[in-house]
Amino acid sequence: MQYTSIVYKIKVHYIAELPYTLIKKSCSKISTMENEFLGFFLKFGEEDHLKSLLNEGEMYCNTVQYFANLDDNVDRGDNLENIFKLKYFGEASIKFGPVDNPGDPEQTIEMFTENLKLAQHHTKHCGNLFCLYSLKINDYPLNTIFQINDERLRLGDHVLVITNPGEFIKRVQSAVVDQNLAYRMKFVDYLDFSQYTGDRDIMQKGRDLDYQKEFRVWIDFPVQEPLKLKIGNIRDIAHIRTTQQFLNSNLLFRSRIEGDSSRYNYFVEITDPK
Repeated sequence: MQYTSIVYKIKVHYIAELPYTLIKKSCSKISTMENEFLGFFLKFGEEDHLKSLLNEGEMYCNTVQYFANLDDNVDRGDNLENIFKLKYFGEASIKFGPVDNPGDPEQTIEMFTENLKLAQHHTKHCGNLFCLYSLKINDYPLNTIFQINDERLRLGDHVLVITNPGEFIKRVQSAVVDQNLAYRMKFVDYLDFSQYTGDRDIMQKGRDLDYQKEFRVWIDFPVQEPLKLKIGNIRDIAHIRTTQQFLNSNLLFRSRIEGDSSRYNYFVEITDPK
């Protein structure tokens, strides 16, 4: 069996989320943060869709409501997506009775629960999402071969490998600003919502989904329909391979000092059967 190896140099990218005036303030909280990211992005999907992104720069951003209603058995959907507030009660009783005589025991039905939760949902359109898997070098040991052969990542037959996330983000930001749209982008925070009380942010998901390692772009698109954002072709910073090929690949993060520099340069080597 023949093998082919591809080596990419990895740069340190600073991904900052900056505050902005948010039109729909109930959709998300405003925060300021900065993350140092060393790695690359993956976008799983169907080949035709990924080719549109690679060659034409078309980012297909579906609505928050779409993902809240989606039930596809591969965890792309999440019923928490359009929830902005949660209240956990635990053990509680619920009584149903006539409004004009609520204390009448003969007309009152009482139910008991051990795990009562209440959620407040957005009833109106609340923006659009574009989601990526982030492969971070600090999540894996240097100079050690590893695989990410996780069956839960089979979200399509192909994967787009974005080897320069910093440049990709700049192009997304430029396209969004050109359309005068508010936006946020950051790594998703994974929380335990099983007994949670408080606000839920659009950049938060349940801890059971933390394997997705998601980097998320939220755009305040005013129309309740998918947004096709044009960022220009990205053939210079990305390529497509089959999901089967990539998930079975051997990956190796390594570092070395080049020349007289005291700074380390980082690389990823992807080796797969051909």
